[in-house]
Amino acid sequence: MQLSTFTKITVIPRENKYRDFPVAVRLKAAEMTVRVKPPVDIVAAIDISGSMRERAGGPSKKRKMDLIEQAMGKVIKNLSGAMNRITVVTFDDKIRLVTALEEMTEKGQGIISVAILKDRKDHNDRLAFIIFFSDGEDDKFQVENIKDNLGCVIRKLHACNEDLDKITEKLDQLTAERTTSMVAVDTIVHLKPLHPGVFLSKIESKIEGSSDSSDSKISEDKQSADIFVGVISSDEQREFTVFLDVPEGHGNGANGTMDLLAVGGSYKQSWDRKTVALGESIVTVKRPGATNSCKELHWIKERMEYWCKVKLNLSAMYEKETAEAEAEAEAGVKCKCHIQQVLREASQEVINKEMHHDIYSVST
Repeated sequence: MQLSTFTKITVIPRENKYRDFPVAVRLKAAEMTVRVKPPVDIVAAIDISGSMRERAGGPSKKRKMDLIEQAMGKVIKNLSGAMNRITVVTFDDKIRLVTALEEMTEKGQGIISVAILKDRKDHNDRLAFIIFFSDGEDDKFQVENIKDNLGCVIRKLHACNEDLDKITEKLDQLTAERTTSMVAVDTIVHLKPLHPGVFLSKIESKIEGSSDSSDSKISEDKQSADIFVGVISSDEQREFTVFLDVPEGHGNGANGTMDLLAVGGSYKQSWDRKTVALGESIVTVKRPGATNSCKELHWIKERMEYWCKVKLNLSAMYEKETAEAEAEAEAGVKCKCHIQQVLREASQEVINKEMHHDIYSVST
């Protein structure tokens, strides 16, 4: 696993300060020549409420539950043998444990899947995933709160009802391809400013060809942060943009450079769960006296201002649509808030991808 950093800006005059200074952080997994398939435990939590018996939207003529049964059949086939295990939990207004990995006590809807995985006696030697099936008709909880209720980092798999006929294909990719190509799990990146006046402001993630995103947490004093990446597959690349607030001042490093940020981390090898440290990378900039040669600095500022405006316009548009949808729901019209949330996340991902390409990949 290779960890690298890059910034297009190499010089900041010491008289200037820089807000939201962008640093690209990249993780790149090597391509596996020999596939090692670690044993996997999967909990499938399936909504069996009345709405799941309705026909799926789009081209499919089947019921939602029929499509899920078909998809689960593919999952079971893919996981057969190789010491893999699966347990099924169904729920409507009650929770039913259909099959179990181990005997356990039910702990309530939402956290029961995590309880099953945590109660495993051999959890340190096996990978674990939760597959959550629901059509979102139950409006007693918000989609964005699922992660907090489960108390763990969840691999996101979005599917609108209009595209439900493709759920078998998506789960086939997850259980057949993803589980055989994983090279790293529990991957985490650590960030630490090296100058007392440098602070972390925000972190954005971008993953090519995927709707996944990684969680990150910045400390209250903005002097440290962690990016929780999770699973990385063979030959996969993850990219993040870390934004720093850089003060005026002289360099604190060699040759008048200012050491801004230390980037490191660790991961566990998927086949033996051995912890491996990522090589540390140091981000620096030169801090000369007043100069007129910092064209790249002004160019980046202009591009950042442009993309911030695009994001604000997008946010305003979706806030308006959400308000209209809520008003329709109060009037008795079926709410499609969950679909709007998926579209909003997809739009934000596209914008982040284009912004990253604009700033780091296109020459000025």
